[in-house]
Amino acid sequence: MASAPKFKINGRTLAPEIQLPSPSATVLDLKQAIQSLLGVAVARQRLFHKGVSGELLNDRSIQSYKLKAEQRKGQGKSVVNLDLTVEPLPKKRRGEKISFVVKFGDEQATFNLRETDTVRDLEDLMFDRFKISDYKLRCAGAELPTCDDGVEVISLYEYYLSEGTVIEVASGTKYWGFAHKTYPPSYYNSQ
Repeated sequence: MASAPKFKINGRTLAPEIQLPSPSATVLDLKQAIQSLLGVAVARQRLFHKGVSGELLNDRSIQSYKLKAEQRKGQGKSVVNLDLTVEPLPKKRRGEKISFVVKFGDEQATFNLRETDTVRDLEDLMFDRFKISDYKLRCAGAELPTCDDGVEVISLYEYYLSEGTVIEVASGTKYWGFAHKTYPPSYYNSQ
């Protein structure tokens, strides 16, 4: 690897891409970049590559693993695919709530949930606050699966939500009594 590769971080709900500034960067450097992007503490991250037996170790350079980049179909670019798992908080801290912000057009709300709560719990709170359904959620530049996608049992920590994370509602259906109509968030900004 002569130049710094681009990494696709495959998690259960998101798959962001990260470019490191140096090919001699360590696994710890990559985990710190993931923390900056997703807010997941380095100590809770576990990185794996299909060509490596076991977890990638923090103190080793990425170059030392000789990770194979894969060509993207139709794009001519290559990316190194890594799998990310996130350790849940220790049992004694699982009852703690985290605060994060959900934005819908001009509106925003702060929600406090445990990271072991599910996406269904979040969606119930969003409906109570914004009166919306049939929406798309975005975080860290990627779309988050919702209950409509069949993922209501996914815990919030698997979305990499951490203190201060901002989730944007990309579109949704706003309820006005019994009637409803779908509008993009820009519609609500102009009202």
